[in-house]
Amino acid sequence: HVHNISINPQIKHLFATLTLLTGLLMLRKLLFPLYAALKVTILLLRLLITLLWVIPRPRAILVQNPPSIPSLAVVWFVCKLRQSHMIIDWHNLGYTVLGYSIGQKHPLVWLSKVYERFFGRLGSAHFCVTKAMSKWLKAEFGVEAMVLYDKPPSFFSRSPERLEKDLFQRLLESNKTKSIQPGTKFEELARRPRGDPRRPLLLVSSTSWTPDEDFGVLLRALAAADGRLGRPLVVCVTGKGPQKEMYERLIGGMVLKDVEIHTLWLEPEDYPLFLGACDLGVCLHKSTSGLDLPMKVLDMFGSGMPVCAVDFPCLDELVVHDQNGLVFENEAQLALQLTLLVSDDAKLLRKMRENVKAEVRWEENWAAAARPALARLLEEEGAASPLAAW
Repeated sequence: HVHNISINPQIKHLFATLTLLTGLLMLRKLLFPLYAALKVTILLLRLLITLLWVIPRPRAILVQNPPSIPSLAVVWFVCKLRQSHMIIDWHNLGYTVLGYSIGQKHPLVWLSKVYERFFGRLGSAHFCVTKAMSKWLKAEFGVEAMVLYDKPPSFFSRSPERLEKDLFQRLLESNKTKSIQPGTKFEELARRPRGDPRRPLLLVSSTSWTPDEDFGVLLRALAAADGRLGRPLVVCVTGKGPQKEMYERLIGGMVLKDVEIHTLWLEPEDYPLFLGACDLGVCLHKSTSGLDLPMKVLDMFGSGMPVCAVDFPCLDELVVHDQNGLVFENEAQLALQLTLLVSDDAKLLRKMRENVKAEVRWEENWAAAARPALARLLEEEGAASPLAAW
């Protein structure tokens, strides 16, 4: 049998394809330093031109990290030259993001960590997005960072029913969304008013269709929950990415009774409006560092919907189980949660939705936490250098 398999022309063709793919992946890794150097050079020049000549001398420059290279070094250089404060807003760790792309053991990852630690310690002040990150930065980088939680901006909110119906109708008529057609459960969303018990619930998941988000978890959970939900469920997945077509083929082969799945690409102005029309969100994002929080959950909270989120360290600083969402570790737990939330009475969903309404907004959070800290820093600003007017 082994001999027959080895000489089968179809299987031989498959091996050739895999060899080619492996070769391309190896070539990409080998050429990555060249690509990275070119990209960094372009970014460096653009940053220098902007910060040295395009804008007037700032009293402080707030730089978000990541990206770390070359932003931290360029901003530090400009701040020294123009006698400005460098304030670092730590949203994640740049070297862990790089490590996800090229492998944690790659020499460039080690160099990136050294670089990030060196320039990160030169900031005049620091913000970070979680308590876990604040502790890590102090222990590993010697950086004292104030926790400034990300919050949803005000343009994420519950959508007026009139605008919601208009958006649904446009999606039904659009040629870009082939799966949304008259006669589908999605049409019921546009036809039936909110509060109608016959109206399907709308679940959304935003993804970049990359391997760091195992979208198969949601598909397997939906298949397991199908037939036990008690009411129709429309699932819309937004975003673009390399694995989208692969998962669309899997979705096309699924036979479901209560669940209907669509993949969407929304215009930027329609994305907040669509989120504001949804009943429930699912987040499959896992942090590369285990220290930051998914922005997509904040967008969902701002739009007034609870979220089921895959667990990882520090997620409890955002999603509080049984209060503003549910936390799961595998598809079996997610299937059970969907069954509980999409039941006929949906009591748990309504309770958590009330808790989400109390979410603080970005503008309020900035005014209460960041603005006083920045004001104190700028009050302590020393005399400007001879180059300060530049």
